[in-house]
Amino acid sequence: MVNQFKSPEEHFDYAVSLMNVGDYVAAREHLDKLQKQSPKADYVVYGIAALDCLTGHIEDALRHLDEAIRINPSLRFQARNDSDFQNLAEDPRFTELLYPDPGADALPVDEPEVEQ
Repeated sequence: MVNQFKSPEEHFDYAVSLMNVGDYVAAREHLDKLQKQSPKADYVVYGIAALDCLTGHIEDALRHLDEAIRINPSLRFQARNDSDFQNLAEDPRFTELLYPDPGADALPVDEPEVEQ
């Protein structure tokens, strides 16, 4: 059977449907193809992170989730409620990715000097 996808998003939805029925091998094949076609697509990197987590590849899951969040910071909110990441729930690195220190990315702001 040859799959014809109208868009990368449609192809991604198919890969996710494979993950949802537990066909992790086929899902990874499709996600790998998608990553080659669209290496900076945040949703593809996020999907790979979820698949890594579901298949027990914790280090890879953390690395891919970090990469996805760097591309699209709003994904940290999605990951907070995504059951695919439940295997990481107790990992402090996962918590750090999803709940970063609010001042970590901020540059120090100098107070303007007031001349008297």
